[in-house]
Amino acid sequence: MCIGGDDKAICEVINATKLAVKFSNVVYDKQVDGTIVSLKIGKGALSLFDQIDIPIDDKIKSVYRIVKIEKSAVKDRSYNLYSSEETKTTQFILPILSDSTITKDYFLYDTFFENAYLRLSDETTKLGLVLLYRYSESEIYKSFETRIKNHPLFLETKDVNKSEVAFIFDISNYFELINLFIMGKYSKFDTRYKAKILNFFNYSRSGVMSQILNKSSILREQMERIYDVTLSSDSELYSKPDMDEEVYDVCQSKGKD
Repeated sequence: MCIGGDDKAICEVINATKLAVKFSNVVYDKQVDGTIVSLKIGKGALSLFDQIDIPIDDKIKSVYRIVKIEKSAVKDRSYNLYSSEETKTTQFILPILSDSTITKDYFLYDTFFENAYLRLSDETTKLGLVLLYRYSESEIYKSFETRIKNHPLFLETKDVNKSEVAFIFDISNYFELINLFIMGKYSKFDTRYKAKILNFFNYSRSGVMSQILNKSSILREQMERIYDVTLSSDSELYSKPDMDEEVYDVCQSKGKD
């Protein structure tokens, strides 16, 4: 397909947020402060916030608005393009919806799932867990849609544009947890909920997420060495959420129609 003016580019859809692209032309990347902001591809170009139309189904074209460009470690002229980066809501709040039978696979996490948010930008007074998905007419997606609407916390579905759907859940009973999350007080989460996060993502009990949740002295010492600072024992070991990033911009999504 044609990407960045290269009509012989090979594109592989990795998941709902990531494309792996192999260009046929020589590629030069432009970086600002170590971040790739654009690619010069032969006589063409690709920049951050450009849009790429991907035919997911026979009738559906899904729009990837590029927010991150990463050089692939696998091949020359190969890059990974991302339409979003994982929110902290996905990292810490999505597991609220899980239990012993409702696992990561239940949510089609590695296929149609894009990200989780605390609300839509056009609903300023209503807090709810918003799961954003790429719409598909496949049987797998249709089966999932039926299943997720039977989740005990499910509230409603909203079509945010022609290729994306938001599933909204009631998390009002988790006010204390959400408040701790917003303040970035991850270590204050209930012990059972910490275990739920680790189980949902299949994280190691000695891994980085566990160290964040439990304010590991090992992680603190590593951060002090890397950033040349002294952290108090009260300091959390992960930045608190930027709430602008935890709200889905509906107006921006309309540009994908």
